[in-house]
Amino acid sequence: MKSYLTSMMTTLEQINQDIQSLPQIMKEYLVIFEWAGSNYSAYVPDLPGCISTGKTLDETEQNIQEAIFALMLPFSGRPCCR
Repeated sequence: MKSYLTSMMTTLEQINQDIQSLPQIMKEYLVIFEWAGSNYSAYVPDLPGCISTGKTLDETEQNIQEAIFALMLPFSGRPCCR
């Protein structure tokens, strides 16, 4: 379990670094968070199809940040797959 968490934190740190390297295109988006009865959901009205869920609000926030990054990666000039 510790190895998984360490790996996950390394991945999240890399995502945060990658987000900072995106070109100076729009980096702030309105995110709508909703309680869905047993979990949270989030979506970005300006990015069609950009949705995410999570058990907690913090998890949902991290997941939607990753979803936004995944949608923006093709515009960064960096390869999409490593």
